[in-house]
Amino acid sequence: AWAIVNSKGDPYLIGNSVHGYDVPFDSFSNELSETENNRAAISYAAYRIIRHRFLNSPGWPLIKARTDNLMSLLNFDIDNYEVDNNNGEYFMKNQILPENYNSYGLED
Repeated sequence: AWAIVNSKGDPYLIGNSVHGYDVPFDSFSNELSETENNRAAISYAAYRIIRHRFLNSPGWPLIKARTDNLMSLLNFDIDNYEVDNNNGEYFMKNQILPENYNSYGLED
């Protein structure tokens, strides 16, 4: 997630083709600092992936409460599901990263 929102590192899946799974992505830009972008990108990606992975687990109610609470403590809007590949602020809130990692994981 952090490699998408700053100039350090290279994303593994987003903007690449991995074992025949293609995820086109052009670029990312917004007015936030690198620290703010890193924090938001990692938080939103982890939040969405955890929600997908544990949705049907026996401990889901507790997991949901804890992840929702953590995102609230970080002042991140968990109800925003805008999908726009290249629009700065919304990129981190949308499903692009977790949706593709979840789909890629189901390929094997």
